[in-house]
Amino acid sequence: MPINESITRLYADAKRIDEFEFVCTLINYKGLGSKLSTSNLLEWFNAIDFYKELYTNETNDNKRLRIGLLLYSTFFESSDLYNILGSLSRIILGFRSSPYLYFKHKKSDRWMGTGEKISLINEIILDAGFEELELFFNEVHHRAIRNTFFHSGYSLEEDNYQLHDSDPIIIEGVGQYVVSISGFLFPKIDRVIEFFDSFNREYFEHYHSYTENLRVVGRFPNSMEIEILGSEDGLRGFNAGNSYIRLNNDFWEGMNIRFDFPTETDRYIHEELTRLINKETIRSNDGSLQHLYDVICERNILAEKQELANVFSRFADMFKVNAEAEENPFKKTNLYGLSLSYYTKKYDLDKSQVINQDYALLKFLVGDRTNDENLKKDSLQTIIACIDVNNLQVNILKNTLQIISALRENGIEIDNELSGVKSLLDSITTKELKELITEIKNKL
Repeated sequence: MPINESITRLYADAKRIDEFEFVCTLINYKGLGSKLSTSNLLEWFNAIDFYKELYTNETNDNKRLRIGLLLYSTFFESSDLYNILGSLSRIILGFRSSPYLYFKHKKSDRWMGTGEKISLINEIILDAGFEELELFFNEVHHRAIRNTFFHSGYSLEEDNYQLHDSDPIIIEGVGQYVVSISGFLFPKIDRVIEFFDSFNREYFEHYHSYTENLRVVGRFPNSMEIEILGSEDGLRGFNAGNSYIRLNNDFWEGMNIRFDFPTETDRYIHEELTRLINKETIRSNDGSLQHLYDVICERNILAEKQELANVFSRFADMFKVNAEAEENPFKKTNLYGLSLSYYTKKYDLDKSQVINQDYALLKFLVGDRTNDENLKKDSLQTIIACIDVNNLQVNILKNTLQIISALRENGIEIDNELSGVKSLLDSITTKELKELITEIKNKL
């Protein structure tokens, strides 16, 4: 499906499923103030329209490229872009919108980077059935383009864009430090313009379609009748019982409207946990899941941490199964790494979860595939901690022996990790294990 049709469907589906939440997304209310001071969304629209005019009218390729890269970079930087796309997708999935969902949380010491903001919505967009939008961000956004342009880390020579002091641009899995202006950069910029034009058109057409007041049923927070306020200039707000958001001239006024109530955070966490628990598959390293992890760790409520631990456990299992079936060695390593990181978060969240030898073996596997000596040594510590002399299993001893042997063969110093292991082995008196115990001791 062409990108313009996908964006049209995104807006239309969200409006059809929950018009009140759809209107809240259009209003983009963040507090009392003028339309231009409370949000940078309108400036973003105006700036890109201005850059687009300069880009279209410029005939010199180098000058045109500079304006085009300014447009390209500005487009991907807007938090409101991701907030609107994420909120519309959430509405389609049956959840509520949020004007602050994709902004940094209290734990962050910096604003989110563009790649992080994209990762926050990729999986939600896919869940809502908009693969074309997810594909657009994966194919068109390149951090190295934005970084080299904004930090003057590039040079132009004929049709070449040369990157300096930068990571390469990854094209079909290969890093490139020189890319074609006409064959690579201009097509990326043109795709951004196509996306922006459709997003811009749909936003304002829907915003200005509310020419009269309209009564709908919405959640505020419980189901109730809500009056959407329209005018000849389009959307002017809504009335919901004793609460309202109204546009008075160009000034947003609000009554009994706050987005920092603890209940709002509770709602966000409940909805995200519900969404994640019900997901049948996970197709990416979901940035929204990492965001939820940070928020829940910050709140430190045991029940929330345990629920999220179960989510991470299920997704870790999925990534591990996918890794075992993957034939591409690079993708295989990446999937195993994701599985390990999700298991680690599971144990960090829920200290009552019993660590087993499968976790230790996965650590060793990932460490071996990535040549990470520290991770392999950590796997040894983990599997040793899993040995229970009161409930001995032959396979855990055999796996411990294999890890020790592999580390010794690779010349990795493990004396610290083996400290106290001999006394542990000496305490094992099971006759059937005597030969195996002796073999392990010989490797110490």
